[in-house]
Amino acid sequence: STLFPYTTLFRSVHGDKVEMSNDDRVMVWHFGSILTSGSSLYTGMLLGIAPSKIEVKTSSAGPGTWDSVWERWQMSFEKLQQGACNLSHRFVIWNIEGDHEHFCNNLKNPHWNRKFFCWDCYASNDDPGKGRRFPNGRCGSTKRDLMAEQRKRISDHAVYKIPGVSSHNNCHDSLHNIWANGIGSHACGSTLHSMCY
Repeated sequence: STLFPYTTLFRSVHGDKVEMSNDDRVMVWHFGSILTSGSSLYTGMLLGIAPSKIEVKTSSAGPGTWDSVWERWQMSFEKLQQGACNLSHRFVIWNIEGDHEHFCNNLKNPHWNRKFFCWDCYASNDDPGKGRRFPNGRCGSTKRDLMAEQRKRISDHAVYKIPGVSSHNNCHDSLHNIWANGIGSHACGSTLHSMCY
């Protein structure tokens, strides 16, 4: 139709470090469909891979290794989102997967040792309730909404400069969460262990 000229396909971007040898790891970025019945090996596409030892960390001297690469990828993802590469489909980043370390160290989200450490709410290390368990699983602080994120981005990483993409698209990789986020995740881990072994 003329109102909706594109079929929109939702994509997931995943990044993580992977063990390569006894003394080094590689940083891997890939993207794929979130609505698929196939394995990620068949439905994903490798964006980039490099040994961790050659990574240059971002500093005041200029952009790091991956920052420069992401500036190019940002333009490519924007073109895919606009449907510029194919007249009938457009591709939209729906979620960004990784673990907490990845979001902090690679995507420049607040680190847990900062005063304001959460990209989901306004919790701070000065909050007397920090560390307590709340019935709804949240920290009890006021949640950041999308309008607040658009007014003041918590990260200047290139992925968050793509229209419609923000820290609200961060999605923890479920395999990392099995051992990181409490009793419910341990129950999932036990279930997976029973099913596999």
